[in-house]
Amino acid sequence: MDWGYIISITIIGMLVVFAALILLVLFVQSMGLLSTKSSNKDKKDKDASTNKGSANVTKELKPTTTQNISSVGNDDVDSEIVAVITAAISQMRLNEGNTAGFKVKNIAIATNSRPIWGLAGIQENTRAF
Repeated sequence: MDWGYIISITIIGMLVVFAALILLVLFVQSMGLLSTKSSNKDKKDKDASTNKGSANVTKELKPTTTQNISSVGNDDVDSEIVAVITAAISQMRLNEGNTAGFKVKNIAIATNSRPIWGLAGIQENTRAF
């Protein structure tokens, strides 16, 4: 065979493979951008709805909403900490649009079988592009 023919076939083959790889990379990156834009849009919509509705939610609160802090039976937990946890739960429920009353029955330390750096690694490796 002619060496010129072999070299030209090799170069054309490599160009086709690299062009396909570049197109594949561009496709994957564009899908990643679309997914992050849609998730950011969802967050912005949620933030906008909570900001618009926050004044309305505070007006809609009923005096029958019960938050009994003294019912927590843990002697290890300060009443200030119980108040802060209850306020955080209340705020999260208001942001979700839930205005029904609730009662804190128990506060316990959460135990994770994985260290925090392990959870951070899992989140980093499983997030969108």
